[in-house]
Amino acid sequence: MGIWQEHFSWKVLSRWDFLGVIIPGFPVAIGLAMLGVEWFPHNLLISQICFGAAGAILCIKFIAVAVQHEDQQVQSRIVFAIIVCAVLLILTFTAIISIQKHKMEGEDNKERAALFGSINEFLSEKDENELRETFDIPTITRDAILEAKEQLTPIAASQVEKDMVARDMVDGQNVFFFRYIHVDGNNITPLPGKSGVLHLTYKSIQARKKLAALYSLALIPVEIAQPLKDFEKAIVDNQEILMDTINESYAAKPMSIANAFECPKEDCQTVNNLFYPRFIQLQPKAEDVTNAMRKYLESHK
Repeated sequence: MGIWQEHFSWKVLSRWDFLGVIIPGFPVAIGLAMLGVEWFPHNLLISQICFGAAGAILCIKFIAVAVQHEDQQVQSRIVFAIIVCAVLLILTFTAIISIQKHKMEGEDNKERAALFGSINEFLSEKDENELRETFDIPTITRDAILEAKEQLTPIAASQVEKDMVARDMVDGQNVFFFRYIHVDGNNITPLPGKSGVLHLTYKSIQARKKLAALYSLALIPVEIAQPLKDFEKAIVDNQEILMDTINESYAAKPMSIANAFECPKEDCQTVNNLFYPRFIQLQPKAEDVTNAMRKYLESHK
């Protein structure tokens, strides 16, 4: 019965050669199982802890083997313990670091998906008119014409229009077009017959800040950040087009500015007829952003 007792009695459970395999086996098994259970809370952290525990137990096991071995050469036992533990530690840390990278990638993907949803809501799901409203382009356009009207044809400007522009300028800021103004120290004056200051509303400034914040985020890939920057450039270019149009309209037909909002008076449509055919449509730019996000997601499935 000696051989049976040696391998199948309860005393076997207390032997190192048995425990050295079984005890580390439990955390390894749990760690491997947690890798495939994404719905379980903190599954990757549990997996890392299990692999770390298994590595520590195995190191203790082999250190004990080296201590208890009958080899009289102490140096040989020390080298054995160091080499085996080093290999175990390398394997353990490799597994833990790999899981950590996977964990970070998963968190980044979730945050990136949320950002893509924000971009869709902010730009991609809107039509041309909604995009213009988002960046307050109708108000900026109206105020630019009214400002030019007050500056170039002051007699035609009403107090109601002046109050409207002043109200829209609360918490806004000015953009100066230096080809239409003269700068002398701290004094800025428009060139004769030119309008060179564009008022940006608070609403438009906040929309631009949100757009800039999106393409500046580290989680936004370059191939998506660039279309977002191109969208912003279209907005800036449209401001240039607006100011050019106002000045060209006044130079060609001075009454076009005074009567811009008073159709059917003379030349009332001149500004619109010059501006909107040149206006860079925003929806195609938003579609470029959408297409860039779609391509990115398809290439990272």
